[in-house]
Amino acid sequence: MDQKYLQLNEDKIKPLKPEFFYRDPLDVAYDLIGKLLIKTGQNPLIVRLVEVEAYRGKKDPASHAYKGVTKRNKIMFQEPGHLYVYFNYGMYWLANVVCHKEKNEAGAVLLRAAIPLIGIEQMRQARRKHNPKVTIKSLTNGPGKLCQALGIDKSHYGEFLAVKKGYENKFLLASDCTKPKDVIQTGRIGIKKASDLPWRFCVKDCEWVS
Repeated sequence: MDQKYLQLNEDKIKPLKPEFFYRDPLDVAYDLIGKLLIKTGQNPLIVRLVEVEAYRGKKDPASHAYKGVTKRNKIMFQEPGHLYVYFNYGMYWLANVVCHKEKNEAGAVLLRAAIPLIGIEQMRQARRKHNPKVTIKSLTNGPGKLCQALGIDKSHYGEFLAVKKGYENKFLLASDCTKPKDVIQTGRIGIKKASDLPWRFCVKDCEWVS
């Protein structure tokens, strides 16, 4: 793994623009590797994404949007750039970024794993509620763990992840000019349908990948 992933260029952090998300989920997923997910506030938390999975809505039998609009997935059919949060197996909250190209389409990218950069002790305290023996390498190395560390739950459903005039962001996706070169593409994991599709992207040999 390239050591640049472990460094934060604080003077170069730039929030992503809304148009970043108006693309095919596969393209967004690839480009999210290396990006920063920031929980804003007086004591911000910052992680670097190292594993994601793309879901293509109505074209994807593994997607929550495959059979159309429901109360749970309705945000997937709305403006790209929002956070789609759902409860998985009655145990964990999972966070997804809504993205698609056209109106009436749906799509999302599941945020699977990240490297903790800023606010590590705060993340550790949050995760200890679920695992008293948590280590820095197990803080955010899975989609459920990532949400626990950042305090993401149903109250964040629909949060906007890009800068928008007049909107106060609780979470932001941003870039600090790190351009990954060691990204690999594999089949998706933890699902039964269409798991063979190579729509999972992650950093090669990264210890935080799930």
